[in-house]
Amino acid sequence: MEKKINTLWNWWKDMEEINTEENEILLTVYKTINEEVVARQSRLEKQIEHMGRILIELLKNKQLTIIKKKQ
Repeated sequence: MEKKINTLWNWWKDMEEINTEENEILLTVYKTINEEVVARQSRLEKQIEHMGRILIELLKNKQLTIIKKKQ
């Protein structure tokens, strides 16, 4: 998704023929998409941290056991 946004941003910067009003609309769209990507990334990071804390607690309380796979 981030690569798509960067591509959109590069495309927008290169578009000199578009009038100012259309540029403002494109900039608003870019900013909105970027804000959503940042928000989703932040939520995912928090979920991963939370899951990690749960796993650590389960391991500490011996409610979860890690079994090593034989090779």
